[in-house]
Amino acid sequence: MIVEFIGLPGSGKSTVMRQFFAGLPAQEVRYLPEGAALLMVGRRKFDRIFRIPLKLLPQGFALQVCPKVWLKSRQRAECQVRFLAKHGAALGAFTSSGIHDAMSTVDRFRVIDSFLETAAFREFLDDPQMADRIVLFGEGLVQKSFMFVDHSDVVVESADVVRYLEKIPLPDLVINLRVSTSVSFERMTGRASGLTQRLKAADAATIRRFLDKAAHHLDLLSGWFARNHPDRMLTIDNRDSVASASAELRERLLAL
Repeated sequence: MIVEFIGLPGSGKSTVMRQFFAGLPAQEVRYLPEGAALLMVGRRKFDRIFRIPLKLLPQGFALQVCPKVWLKSRQRAECQVRFLAKHGAALGAFTSSGIHDAMSTVDRFRVIDSFLETAAFREFLDDPQMADRIVLFGEGLVQKSFMFVDHSDVVVESADVVRYLEKIPLPDLVINLRVSTSVSFERMTGRASGLTQRLKAADAATIRRFLDKAAHHLDLLSGWFARNHPDRMLTIDNRDSVASASAELRERLLAL
């Protein structure tokens, strides 16, 4: 089972997920963060030269090493190609859009590279070993639809986003963390790592314009799921307390 988080930048996706795992009962082993899932599958599917050391290393150290192995593995490239062979029309929805045409080559590279990385990872985890596990993605393929959001004046065509959603493999559940654009702005600009590469050099007005568009995009996603897959989206308010949002998430997910 795949669970993905979506939300505005600074909505607390990573923080809520960390607190969710920190509060899990020790005997609860069904739930896995992305890194642990990668290691579990990698210990079986990576080439022998990587597979054996990962099996011998202590769990904590193996979790640190595994992402580096993934970046150098042939399986990563194979999974990208395999994903595109099956779901390439999703990327095509973006590359044929007005937003793509309006972006700089550098920004296009960043968003496509990020999409392909997540796509390969998702394809790699399509494995029988994960059948009885629940894997939580901080940023999965639904969140990657934010590549349709830009700080330019180009209007996003909702049909392009819908075409993207129709072509990606959907998660079993989407956790929609809701915060206001003002909260998102404060969290983004209040920490060094809060701004994405596309917004590093942007002024406050440009960031706010981007967040307004991102909020509209999030409403589009919510509406599409409500109409087509109402049982696949769970909305949690994270405007005030991260602890209460994490507790609500834990209660909902442990009931699965």
